[in-house]
Amino acid sequence: MPTNDLPNLDDLAEAIAARLTRRLGVRGLPGQVGEAPSGEPDAELPPGWKRDQLEDGWQQLFSEASVGIESIEFTQSIQFNSAVTPGYGTPNSVPLVAYKTLVARAYPSVRRGRLGGDNLTGQKVTGEITLSVGNRIIHRGGPTRSDGVRVGRLSDIDRTLWDRQLNGLSGGGLDGPDLVPVFVNPTLNFLVPAYWCRPIHHRHCRSIY
Repeated sequence: MPTNDLPNLDDLAEAIAARLTRRLGVRGLPGQVGEAPSGEPDAELPPGWKRDQLEDGWQQLFSEASVGIESIEFTQSIQFNSAVTPGYGTPNSVPLVAYKTLVARAYPSVRRGRLGGDNLTGQKVTGEITLSVGNRIIHRGGPTRSDGVRVGRLSDIDRTLWDRQLNGLSGGGLDGPDLVPVFVNPTLNFLVPAYWCRPIHHRHCRSIY
Protein backbone atom coordinates (compact mmCIF):
# COMPACT_ATOMS: atom_id res chain seq x y z
CA MET A 1 0.00 0.00 0.00
CA PRO A 2 1.51 3.40 -0.92
CA THR A 3 2.49 5.55 2.04
CA ASN A 4 0.04 8.30 1.14
CA ASP A 5 -2.81 5.76 1.18
CA LEU A 6 -2.22 4.62 4.77
CA PRO A 7 -5.32 5.06 6.97
CA ASN A 8 -5.50 7.39 9.90
CA LEU A 9 -4.27 5.50 12.98
CA ASP A 10 -7.14 6.77 15.12
CA ASP A 11 -9.64 5.38 12.61
CA LEU A 12 -7.87 2.04 12.55
CA ALA A 13 -7.77 1.91 16.37
CA GLU A 14 -11.52 2.61 16.53
CA ALA A 15 -12.20 -0.16 14.02
CA ILE A 16 -10.17 -2.65 16.06
CA ALA A 17 -11.84 -1.54 19.29
CA ALA A 18 -15.25 -1.98 17.73
CA ARG A 19 -14.38 -5.49 16.62
CA LEU A 20 -13.27 -6.28 20.17
CA THR A 21 -16.56 -5.04 21.60
CA ARG A 22 -18.53 -7.31 19.26
CA ARG A 23 -16.40 -10.36 20.11
CA LEU A 24 -16.75 -9.70 23.84
CA GLY A 25 -20.50 -9.11 23.60
CA VAL A 26 -20.28 -5.41 24.45
CA ARG A 27 -22.44 -2.81 22.69
CA GLY A 28 -20.87 -1.20 19.66
CA LEU A 29 -19.24 2.21 19.57
CA PRO A 30 -21.66 5.12 19.35
CA GLY A 31 -22.14 7.07 16.15
CA GLN A 32 -21.36 4.16 13.78
CA VAL A 33 -23.75 2.71 11.23
CA GLY A 34 -24.27 -0.66 9.56
CA GLU A 35 -25.25 -4.00 11.05
CA ALA A 36 -22.69 -6.57 12.12
CA PRO A 37 -23.59 -10.29 12.09
CA SER A 38 -24.29 -9.99 15.84
CA GLY A 39 -26.86 -7.24 15.23
CA GLU A 40 -24.70 -4.59 16.87
CA PRO A 41 -23.51 -1.53 14.95
CA ASP A 42 -20.65 -2.52 12.64
CA ALA A 43 -17.38 -0.61 12.66
CA GLU A 44 -16.59 1.48 9.63
CA LEU A 45 -13.18 0.67 8.23
CA PRO A 46 -10.67 3.44 7.56
CA PRO A 47 -10.55 4.66 3.94
CA GLY A 48 -8.52 2.37 1.69
CA TRP A 49 -8.86 -0.68 3.93
CA LYS A 50 -10.71 -3.89 3.12
CA ARG A 51 -12.23 -6.09 5.80
CA ASP A 52 -9.93 -9.04 5.04
CA GLN A 53 -6.92 -6.76 5.58
CA LEU A 54 -8.15 -5.95 9.07
CA GLU A 55 -8.79 -9.64 9.75
CA ASP A 56 -5.27 -10.60 8.61
CA GLY A 57 -3.76 -7.84 10.76
CA TRP A 58 -5.78 -9.05 13.74
CA GLN A 59 -4.44 -12.60 13.37
CA GLN A 60 -0.85 -11.37 13.05
CA LEU A 61 -1.24 -9.14 16.11
CA PHE A 62 -2.08 -12.10 18.33
CA SER A 63 0.09 -14.67 16.55
CA GLU A 64 1.93 -17.16 18.73
CA ALA A 65 5.67 -17.57 19.02
CA SER A 66 7.66 -19.51 16.44
CA VAL A 67 11.12 -21.09 16.16
CA GLY A 68 13.61 -19.93 13.55
CA ILE A 69 17.18 -20.76 12.56
CA GLU A 70 19.19 -17.59 13.11
CA SER A 71 22.50 -18.89 11.71
CA ILE A 72 24.28 -22.00 10.40
CA GLU A 73 27.96 -22.60 11.07
CA PHE A 74 30.13 -25.10 9.16
CA THR A 75 33.29 -26.03 11.00
CA GLN A 76 35.98 -28.71 11.09
CA SER A 77 37.97 -27.16 13.91
CA ILE A 78 37.59 -23.37 14.12
CA GLN A 79 35.21 -21.07 12.31
CA PHE A 80 34.01 -17.47 12.31
CA ASN A 81 30.44 -16.93 13.48
CA SER A 82 28.88 -13.84 15.03
CA ALA A 83 25.40 -15.14 15.89
CA VAL A 84 25.91 -14.96 19.66
CA THR A 85 29.48 -13.67 20.12
CA PRO A 86 31.46 -10.87 18.45
CA GLY A 87 32.85 -11.98 15.10
CA TYR A 88 36.42 -11.43 13.96
CA GLY A 89 35.82 -12.37 10.35
CA THR A 90 33.11 -13.08 7.80
CA PRO A 91 30.90 -15.97 8.99
CA ASN A 92 31.99 -19.35 7.58
CA SER A 93 35.02 -17.80 5.87
CA VAL A 94 37.56 -20.27 7.31
CA PRO A 95 38.17 -22.72 4.41
CA LEU A 96 37.03 -26.32 4.77
CA VAL A 97 39.29 -29.31 4.13
CA ALA A 98 38.33 -32.21 1.85
CA TYR A 99 37.77 -35.63 3.44
CA LYS A 100 37.57 -34.31 6.99
CA THR A 101 34.45 -34.69 9.16
CA LEU A 102 32.30 -31.56 9.19
CA VAL A 103 30.13 -30.19 11.98
CA ALA A 104 27.10 -28.09 11.07
CA ARG A 105 25.87 -25.99 14.00
CA ALA A 106 22.36 -24.59 13.80
CA TYR A 107 21.38 -21.67 16.05
CA PRO A 108 17.64 -22.05 16.75
CA SER A 109 15.81 -19.43 18.78
CA VAL A 110 12.29 -18.51 19.80
CA ARG A 111 10.69 -15.58 17.99
CA ARG A 112 8.01 -14.03 20.16
CA GLY A 113 4.51 -13.25 18.93
CA ARG A 114 3.47 -9.70 18.05
CA LEU A 115 2.33 -8.97 21.61
CA GLY A 116 5.27 -10.74 23.22
CA GLY A 117 3.57 -14.12 23.48
CA ASP A 118 6.00 -16.97 24.11
CA ASN A 119 4.78 -20.52 24.58
CA LEU A 120 7.94 -22.18 23.22
CA THR A 121 10.87 -21.13 25.43
CA GLY A 122 12.09 -24.18 27.35
CA GLN A 123 10.73 -26.64 24.79
CA LYS A 124 13.01 -28.93 22.77
CA VAL A 125 13.52 -29.00 19.02
CA THR A 126 15.22 -31.53 16.82
CA GLY A 127 15.79 -31.72 13.08
CA GLU A 128 17.82 -33.18 10.26
CA ILE A 129 20.42 -32.21 7.69
CA THR A 130 20.41 -33.48 4.11
CA LEU A 131 22.98 -33.26 1.32
CA SER A 132 21.89 -33.65 -2.27
CA VAL A 133 23.37 -33.67 -5.75
CA GLY A 134 20.76 -32.50 -8.21
CA ASN A 135 17.52 -34.14 -7.10
CA ARG A 136 19.28 -37.10 -5.44
CA ILE A 137 19.79 -37.13 -1.67
CA ILE A 138 23.25 -38.51 -0.86
CA HIS A 139 23.26 -38.04 2.92
CA ARG A 140 20.70 -37.50 5.63
CA GLY A 141 21.40 -37.29 9.34
CA GLY A 142 19.88 -36.30 12.65
CA PRO A 143 21.42 -34.19 15.42
CA THR A 144 24.19 -35.49 17.66
CA ARG A 145 21.86 -35.08 20.64
CA SER A 146 19.07 -37.49 19.76
CA ASP A 147 16.39 -35.91 21.96
CA GLY A 148 17.03 -32.43 20.55
CA VAL A 149 18.04 -29.22 22.29
CA ARG A 150 16.22 -26.68 24.43
CA VAL A 151 15.31 -23.39 22.76
CA GLY A 152 14.99 -19.87 24.07
CA ARG A 153 16.49 -16.50 23.23
CA LEU A 154 19.39 -16.35 20.79
CA SER A 155 21.52 -14.79 23.55
CA ASP A 156 20.98 -17.93 25.68
CA ILE A 157 23.06 -20.06 23.26
CA ASP A 158 26.66 -20.98 24.05
CA ARG A 159 28.35 -22.59 21.06
CA THR A 160 31.07 -24.12 23.27
CA LEU A 161 28.67 -26.37 25.18
CA TRP A 162 28.40 -28.95 22.39
CA ASP A 163 25.35 -31.01 23.46
CA ARG A 164 25.18 -29.95 27.12
CA GLN A 165 22.72 -27.48 28.61
CA LEU A 166 23.17 -25.56 31.85
CA ASN A 167 20.69 -24.45 34.49
CA GLY A 168 21.53 -22.02 37.25
CA LEU A 169 20.54 -19.03 39.35
CA SER A 170 21.72 -15.45 39.12
CA GLY A 171 21.38 -12.44 41.43
CA GLY A 172 20.74 -12.50 45.13
CA GLY A 173 22.85 -10.96 47.87
CA LEU A 174 21.98 -8.71 50.77
CA ASP A 175 21.06 -5.69 48.67
CA GLY A 176 20.83 -7.32 45.26
CA PRO A 177 17.78 -8.49 43.31
CA ASP A 178 16.07 -11.80 43.94
CA LEU A 179 17.54 -14.92 42.42
CA VAL A 180 16.37 -15.55 38.88
CA PRO A 181 16.77 -18.76 36.86
CA VAL A 182 19.37 -18.78 34.09
CA PHE A 183 19.31 -21.23 31.20
CA VAL A 184 22.20 -21.72 28.78
CA ASN A 185 21.47 -23.76 25.66
CA PRO A 186 23.70 -25.52 23.12
CA THR A 187 23.52 -25.29 19.36
CA LEU A 188 21.74 -28.02 17.38
CA ASN A 189 24.69 -30.00 15.99
CA PHE A 190 24.95 -32.29 12.98
CA LEU A 191 27.89 -34.41 11.79
CA VAL A 192 28.66 -34.81 8.09
CA PRO A 193 30.96 -37.82 7.44
CA ALA A 194 34.35 -37.11 5.90
CA TYR A 195 33.46 -39.10 2.79
CA TRP A 196 30.88 -36.51 1.77
CA CYS A 197 33.21 -33.57 2.44
CA ARG A 198 34.79 -33.71 -1.00
CA PRO A 199 34.90 -31.44 -4.03
CA ILE A 200 31.50 -32.19 -5.55
CA HIS A 201 28.76 -29.70 -6.24
CA HIS A 202 26.05 -30.44 -3.69
CA ARG A 203 23.40 -28.60 -1.75
CA HIS A 204 22.71 -28.77 1.95
CA CYS A 205 19.31 -28.45 3.56
CA ARG A 206 18.48 -28.30 7.25
CA SER A 207 15.17 -28.27 9.02
CA ILE A 208 14.01 -28.16 12.64
CA TYR A 209 10.80 -29.39 14.19
